[in-house]
Amino acid sequence: MNNVNIPRRSYHHGNLRPALIQATLRAIAEDGPDGFTLRDVARRAGVSPAAPYRHFQDKDELLAAVAAECADRFAKVMLDAVAEAPADDPLARFRLAGIASVEFAVAHPEHFRALNVPGVAARLPPEQRQGMDAWIEEQRRSVAAGQAAGVIAPIPLDALMLAASSLVHGLGHLIVEGQLGEVSPARARELAVAATAVLGHGLLPRPGGAGLPPDPLLPGPRPGAGTADAPASASPSASASPSASASASGPAPAAERAATARAASPTRAPVLAAASSKPPRKGMRAVRPRGGR
Repeated sequence: MNNVNIPRRSYHHGNLRPALIQATLRAIAEDGPDGFTLRDVARRAGVSPAAPYRHFQDKDELLAAVAAECADRFAKVMLDAVAEAPADDPLARFRLAGIASVEFAVAHPEHFRALNVPGVAARLPPEQRQGMDAWIEEQRRSVAAGQAAGVIAPIPLDALMLAASSLVHGLGHLIVEGQLGEVSPARARELAVAATAVLGHGLLPRPGGAGLPPDPLLPGPRPGAGTADAPASASPSASASPSASASASGPAPAAERAATARAASPTRAPVLAAASSKPPRKGMRAVRPRGGR
């Protein structure tokens, strides 16, 4: 029989590099960046111990590739989110970035965990590290510009950024680790909108006992104005430290009235409402508690 055209069977993994990165993400979540070997990664990926060396010289190079993929995905989510905000609304832009951070955690829990494991982000290639630093600096400049314009309270910038970062990363962690039960992408966005609203408007009492003003990041007007009417989804904000009162609302009643007017402005609210009412991004699934089925 002529078998000249019949290829010999040999080892082949058509998606070896992505499979190794995915296996490494699981290993990082379970054992940390220093608790596994390339042999362990190969076993998790179902390939031979020598297979990882087809793409990576050593474990450090593999970890750098994992960090790079995590950063790339996170950056895309952030850029897509802030693109939805009006350029002249720094508070909405800042909140949308925080909301997107929570949505990223729901859509990519293993990437979220890996980015928050000490030692992973430090392995980012220099150009990506510079890109992340530039993104953070751009956020700071945007908030500072909002403060200068009088639409964000003149709270020390470092304290404001710390409070905001702690809030959204903490909420993402609560969801990913199953401490809030099973959370769908839509529910995750609701929680993030509620939590960032508390941060954005502050915990100080308002004249006449008024609650939060209408939120332009919600699809429709918020029912009721009193604190008692706040949705249960606002509860995670309690996990934020007292620094959460370092908010984006000004202490002066006039500043609050201006913020309320901006939120209710017919030229801005529909844009953000439409952005918040979009269906969950493709590929986003409900996050179930770890260890559950």
